[in-house]
Amino acid sequence: MNYKKGFTLIEIALVILSLSILFVIMFSLNLTVLNISKTKAPISQQRSQALLALNHIQNTIRMTYYFPEIEKTVFFGKSNGVDNNRMDQLTLTAVSSGTQVSGGGVVKEISFYLKKDSISDLGILYVREDQIVDEQPYVGGNHYPLLENVKSFQLSYSLNGVEWQDNWSSKSTRRIPRLIKINIKVQIGKNVEDLETIAMPGIYLR
Repeated sequence: MNYKKGFTLIEIALVILSLSILFVIMFSLNLTVLNISKTKAPISQQRSQALLALNHIQNTIRMTYYFPEIEKTVFFGKSNGVDNNRMDQLTLTAVSSGTQVSGGGVVKEISFYLKKDSISDLGILYVREDQIVDEQPYVGGNHYPLLENVKSFQLSYSLNGVEWQDNWSSKSTRRIPRLIKINIKVQIGKNVEDLETIAMPGIYLR
């Protein structure tokens, strides 16, 4: 008589126990990875937003349009506050490419400024855009938030990269700086990070 050999209850129990242990390990690993992702993702996103804001300011300055004979074109930088806690302002005329039907660019007014609330030491970095270049280049237009949780927004200007100054007025100098140092201190997570770059203004007509 032939008997078919099968699994005993003990063997089946051992297999079920082994699978249960594997499932517990896999679940624990997935939960750990998920928790790490939730913790790191916001910080990485905040840093990316800060770098994008810095790059936007840099690219805008590169598109500077200034012609001394045209009073409406300006480059005006004003310092405000103390070191590591600055709230500088910058207003300039810049070329915005591809905004006309013909495919060319149009000159518009652009401002960057930091506005803090009365409670915290952090604020929002804004950009102001005005499609109309007029005799009042510091007012009007639309204001958009560019970056949140900003502690300091500092700009410095230079003609040679050696001597730097905190204020600039094209009305008095009849020219624009060759180099602009941009410094943003922004809170990312629990830390305040220092982001800095150099921008070179673009179109300068004499």
